[in-house]
Amino acid sequence: VMVRDGDWKYVWNRTDMDELYDLESDVYEMKNLAEETEQRGRVEQMRGLIREMVEKTGPGVYDWCLE
Repeated sequence: VMVRDGDWKYVWNRTDMDELYDLESDVYEMKNLAEETEQRGRVEQMRGLIREMVEKTGPGVYDWCLE
């Protein structure tokens, strides 16, 4: 599941590594920041945006995001 917030893009992968990119400084998404300690808060905030989206649209195949 993918969400954007300004210049930030986050991909929450169920079976693979999560991805977080600062599109302002990394247009080609070459540096995944999801595992960076200083980005933990941003990752949680972006996951919250995904949860809100899934709750509004109905979970369907994305019910795992609400667990």
